[in-house]
Amino acid sequence: MTPHSQARSPLLNDIWQELRSRPGRFALSMFAMSLGMSILSALIAMLLGLEEKSRDLSKQLGTNVVAIFQEDSRAAHPLLPKHTSFLRSNYPNGEISGIRHGVETAGVFSGISIAGVEPAYFQLRDWQLVAGRLLDERDLRERKRVAVVSEHLLEQHQLALGMSLPLGMSALRIVGVVSNPSNAISDKLSDGPLAIGANTLYLPLTLEDLWDTREYQANPLDGIFLRIPDYDSADQALSGLQALLEQPDLALERLTWVIPSNLIDKVRKMQGMVALTVGTIATLCLSLGGTTLSSILVSNVRERVAEIGLRRALGASRTDITVLFIVEGCVVAVAAALVGALLAHMLLATELASKTGLPISLGISSLMLPLAMALLLGTLFSFIPARSAAKIKPAEALKFE
Repeated sequence: MTPHSQARSPLLNDIWQELRSRPGRFALSMFAMSLGMSILSALIAMLLGLEEKSRDLSKQLGTNVVAIFQEDSRAAHPLLPKHTSFLRSNYPNGEISGIRHGVETAGVFSGISIAGVEPAYFQLRDWQLVAGRLLDERDLRERKRVAVVSEHLLEQHQLALGMSLPLGMSALRIVGVVSNPSNAISDKLSDGPLAIGANTLYLPLTLEDLWDTREYQANPLDGIFLRIPDYDSADQALSGLQALLEQPDLALERLTWVIPSNLIDKVRKMQGMVALTVGTIATLCLSLGGTTLSSILVSNVRERVAEIGLRRALGASRTDITVLFIVEGCVVAVAAALVGALLAHMLLATELASKTGLPISLGISSLMLPLAMALLLGTLFSFIPARSAAKIKPAEALKFE
């Protein structure tokens, strides 16, 4: 046994004996602190999950991409393919794609989302090609009945590259597979028109028979994606785009502009709301637990005056007495934090995460931060009782024997 372990053993043994002699008192403090620590662990996991979500949102929208939608999809003057042509004429070096959403309503693939896009769409969203090829200008020009699918859709429906899919009046041939698009923007934190998940077929935008019977130029778009390489960020490009598309002669009504910073701001607001509500509950529980722990230690000091006097008479210093009570408080706090953090991880890993609908990130941070907080609170709430114990004089203390 090392000298350090020999020095620690009597201290830890004294603390263990004290906890065993008064299990009811310390259990009460542990219960309140465990509840607070479990809520704190859940709060940390939620905040970390939202932080990851903000990065995913920015990535999935695309680097420096501006998405343009209309608040009213039935507007009298909707976004049209001619507006993408107008933007191309003003931003010849930009990457631009219109998009039109839909749902297959018949056949084997009933309920699957379909999206009419232009070739630049995949580059705008930074999606990686896994197999085959992406849509090209010839597909768009000749209105070829081809499709690009995600890996997820390919595996879920046991599809294969080159396979024909029944859709509409004829079939589509799978020509490419892209890496699974994240569902980061397919939930409550997203703007509806952005919510395209992994169960989507991507088709040439010019396949108008899949959408309605009007001429292609009359078919409205659900949105336009645009990346302008001349700007350092989408924020810098936004004001110029707004001035361009909000000209009176275009008659476009109630446009919505989405840039990465918009999505991140939405997550930040959610983080603030979670921190305020859950953080307040955690603070109240931890304060209750810490106050209970402090009261218990004060009571212990009064009951152990004779013991403290004997320790001082045998050579224990004021620092030794202070450390004894502070370590005692920290042991209770850390034990409570460990129980609370493990309980929170078990609940979050099972049903609670799905019921809250919030992104959850469980890891070393959501476990270690509550333990660090427990050490801080244990030291803080046990310091005053520990100092009062250290001030007891041996001669006066031995009179209580």
